Amino acid sequence: MKKVISIICITLLVALYSCDERDDLRSDIDNLKERVANLEASIEQMNSDISNYQQMVEGKILVVGYSKDEQDNYTIELSNGETVTIYSGKVDMNDMPLFSVNASGHWAYTINDMTTELLVNDKPVSAIPEAGTAGVTPKLKVDANGFWLISIDNGSTWNKLGNNQIADGTQAVANASSLFSNVTIDEATGQITFTIRADNSQVKVPIYGKDFYLTIKYEGTATFGLGQKQEFVVEQANVETATIENQTWGVKLTENKLIVTAPKTNVQGKEYEEQIYIKIFSKEGYCRVVKLPVKLLTTKIDANSAIAWQHFKTGENNVLPDYSYAGYNHGESAPQGAFSLGYQVINVKERMTAKNMTAREALISILQEKGMTKVNGTNKLNANAKIVIYFPAGDYVLHNDDDNTRDESKQKDAVDSKNNNVSSGIEIYGGNFVIKGDGPDKTRLIMETPNLPTSISNLSSSPILLAIKHTNGPNNAGNSPKLASVTENAKRGDFTVKVSGTTGISSGQWVQLRLRSGDRELVKKEIGPIALNENWAIAKAPISINQSSDDLYGVKITEFHQVKSAANGKITFYEPIMHDIDIKYNDTEGWEIRTYKYLENVGIEDLSFVGNALDGYAHHGEGHAEQAKVGWQYDGAYKPLLLQRVVNSWVRNVHFESVSEALTFAESANSSAYD
Repeated sequence: MKKVISIICITLLVALYSCDERDDLRSDIDNLKERVANLEASIEQMNSDISNYQQMVEGKILVVGYSKDEQDNYTIELSNGETVTIYSGKVDMNDMPLFSVNASGHWAYTINDMTTELLVNDKPVSAIPEAGTAGVTPKLKVDANGFWLISIDNGSTWNKLGNNQIADGTQAVANASSLFSNVTIDEATGQITFTIRADNSQVKVPIYGKDFYLTIKYEGTATFGLGQKQEFVVEQANVETATIENQTWGVKLTENKLIVTAPKTNVQGKEYEEQIYIKIFSKEGYCRVVKLPVKLLTTKIDANSAIAWQHFKTGENNVLPDYSYAGYNHGESAPQGAFSLGYQVINVKERMTAKNMTAREALISILQEKGMTKVNGTNKLNANAKIVIYFPAGDYVLHNDDDNTRDESKQKDAVDSKNNNVSSGIEIYGGNFVIKGDGPDKTRLIMETPNLPTSISNLSSSPILLAIKHTNGPNNAGNSPKLASVTENAKRGDFTVKVSGTTGISSGQWVQLRLRSGDRELVKKEIGPIALNENWAIAKAPISINQSSDDLYGVKITEFHQVKSAANGKITFYEPIMHDIDIKYNDTEGWEIRTYKYLENVGIEDLSFVGNALDGYAHHGEGHAEQAKVGWQYDGAYKPLLLQRVVNSWVRNVHFESVSEALTFAESANSSAYD
């Protein structure tokens, strides 16, 4: 019995050992396959380098162009239309065959620091033509077992290259392999010297004249709608002929234009990018390849639409802001109906009847009761009022001459029927409330007479009927303390900015992203081709917010953003920034993050504002016999509604009739006006 048990145990051990062996073998095979796959790009590049190197040695090709990127990697354009990339820095390629041409003109290869002359059928392989025969161009590949193979007949037959297998480290250089280790450019002699990685030998290649080129005056990727045609300005010199290597795009090259027509259908069913290749040839037969990156959309773009709109749709050279995140709740949802919010509903008509009040008196009474307006001369602010001020169907006069007063210290050029000279608007300091009617054809809020100006020479100085606003403006150092400085440049459309710190900044908070600057370079950039008038406000030096709230001069950029996250010296917003940020413009505080005081969830809906404006329209009263006296009536006598320093607010299903100015959103963000 013990013998049987022993045999069973031994058998189990053998079985377990065999399983482990198979697992190791399977893992080795998988790793080998992965390394072979990772090497494919490197081998393709190496074969291309070998061919180009041979043509350099034979004197068959020239350099027609070169460039260097930010990592000091060189891209060399050759006259056969191909390119060679020489990577900066040290690249470990010890376990990859590196080819060179020895003193006898034969191919040699170096692997793991050992150099061997290439032999096929025990004969050396000539790299340079001999006795009327062309030089041979070897090709490399790796077989399924990881052995290097060599072909000298363009891939028809393959032989092992010694007994060399790829090593684990080879896959790490898949994107940086090159036959060449260095390149030096001597423009004085018109030569480029290539250093061969295998043996540090060198080959010099002449630079063809710089007057052979085709330049497309366009940066980035050109975006096309289906079937869209676009024209690109080109500059060219000594281009004898050109061929277009693309079958699906329509491409035509003239002396100074490249005309590209996109396919009428998108066969991939999704947006995709590709390159249009244009091969240009000189009269000597030298070749260069010019590329135009293109992107194809899945929809058409109306060729008759505004150019600015086409640029916005394609995302190229765009001057329009991206409004994808605009409106209430960043456009992701509509506001709830007023009666579904769960707020207290206060009926204005019932208040008028119960207290024998006019509509204006009833409204002011409600606002004072809820701490949302001036009470005994003191501003009261209620950011969370949670009420619906309901105007049932009917007409409600919120302003006429009965509301005006007389003040001998004020202007006397504009007076009402009672010889009063001062009008007052109704200012509302509250959030989370709605003013609601029964529909624009049923509920009418009326201005029977104009609001008088503070001066007839200040044509827009008449007060606004309903001014809903936060009492703290954003350009006051006390109301808007600085939270951080922006420390790095950012592009319009970015969501994240780097800052000096994030203390006091939290998710969900609204802040100012702002700049004030009198830098002349920036001023000229902002006004574009217009000649700068030194009397303009933008031409004058701004005043620091820490010294004054007099925010009149220089370049003024203020964006209001909601913080999505703030940590580790970065702030990410829910919406993209609307301006390029360049921190070199720091003459007046620079780009900064400041506190923003605001009200939220203010709604006006389902009613009409009705004024009694002068018939017709004359800008500033121009052309009127009494322009100086009536200009203010045209410009600002009937201004029914202002929402200032609000976010996530709305005006919907509201009509405006016979007014000077319908609606103003000021110093606000993410609010909607519709229907």
